[in-house]
Amino acid sequence: MRSITLKSGYVASLILISVLLSSMLTAIFVGATGEVTITEDTLLLTDGSNPMVGDFNMSEYQIIDGVFHKGATPPPSPSTGQWFYDTDNYILYIYNGTDWSPSSSGSQGPTGEAGAVQGLPYSYLVFTNVTSTYMVNGTTGIIDWNSSDSDVIVDAVIANCSVGDLIVVCSTVNYGTITVDVDAFLLIRNAGESVTEGQTLYYNMTDSEAYKAKADSVTTIGNGNDVYLCMWNSTDGSKTLLLENGYVANSGWSWSAGNTLWVSNATAGSMIVNYPSDSGDQALQVGTAYSATAIHFASSKVVIEIA
Repeated sequence: MRSITLKSGYVASLILISVLLSSMLTAIFVGATGEVTITEDTLLLTDGSNPMVGDFNMSEYQIIDGVFHKGATPPPSPSTGQWFYDTDNYILYIYNGTDWSPSSSGSQGPTGEAGAVQGLPYSYLVFTNVTSTYMVNGTTGIIDWNSSDSDVIVDAVIANCSVGDLIVVCSTVNYGTITVDVDAFLLIRNAGESVTEGQTLYYNMTDSEAYKAKADSVTTIGNGNDVYLCMWNSTDGSKTLLLENGYVANSGWSWSAGNTLWVSNATAGSMIVNYPSDSGDQALQVGTAYSATAIHFASSKVVIEIA
């Protein structure tokens, strides 16, 4: 075996270098209080290899108190599978190779007719980014359609959905002449007659179809069942899209901000500002206007019969 003799000065130098390196590593991994960037030159394994140029295998150990990349805008040039937490909208996204997709599997479902259980997973999730509108399958999580024209997505929803499906809208989407804003709940139902966008519809439990609501009798306001806003022109026996709750804009409206909106007792499918007041009328508030062309539609569960 060969031996190497070091002079005392070299030994002291090596000891000093060892102490300095130990202090540096302690500062990087233990004592650092700000942001620390680990580069290819600051972390080496004992065999001299560099773990930062490939996958970092934690060998099933936990990352304690870890935080996803966060900020108001996503990081540039992401890789598939990369995570980002949007601090403005409190949403965790994952990059799917094309766009940033919300990681959430669904939102709280609306109250269904006849005591249906709340919290059912959505059938489809509709969301947008700056270039496209997307439709995500709520069962598989797969993005089924995307287009720069949100009307195309609505066509796809209508074509692919089934009666009873729940669609959750996470961002502003155009439905024909009507625009639906964030966090709207839409249901698929068959129409029992010809219906048009913007009309109020009630759900008939007997034949499971939607009809134009009218506040002049218990029957035509749905016998206390939910009243919806029609979002898709349809005919008798065909699928239509119903809004249960959400912010809606229609350039054809001319409300005043603060108006309370009620089911009309004179014209089936219409909304009026002053509640119906004839004897036997069924007063049901369905929304509030916050501008001339925009309302928050949310049908009340309380129907008042006028004496």
